[in-house]
Amino acid sequence: MKKEFKLPTILALILLVIGVIAGVFLIQSDKIFTLQASPEEVPQQIRITNLTHNSFVVSWITDKPTQGFVAYGKSASLGNTAQQQITSATQTHYVLVENLTPQTTYFFKVGSGAKQFDNNGQLYQTKTSPQLSSTPPSPDKF
Repeated sequence: MKKEFKLPTILALILLVIGVIAGVFLIQSDKIFTLQASPEEVPQQIRITNLTHNSFVVSWITDKPTQGFVAYGKSASLGNTAQQQITSATQTHYVLVENLTPQTTYFFKVGSGAKQFDNNGQLYQTKTSPQLSSTPPSPDKF
């Protein structure tokens, strides 16, 4: 005669209660399973500086040291990447975007850690200045 194994009702109830408690805990602590960048890697105080006819600098800070980059291009499809000059993780980021065309609008996203960030759903953008047609006179000529 075969003996059937049956899970006692009290053990089943204990497993059910543990499952409910674990589920409630995981739902209330939803930050455990998020796929977003941690708040420490989110770029803050993004600035565009040193704008010339063929380059510009994008700078920002993060709360935690990370790697930074800028994805850029002449259209919304971007297509190019410029890395920050400092190769180690840092909290202050400077990325030189160079070898650009004068008087051209460029679109970009800021990369911090493994994620790219835009300007609240819109790409950041800037326009390079016109190229100077002549060099300024030397100080001796004044």
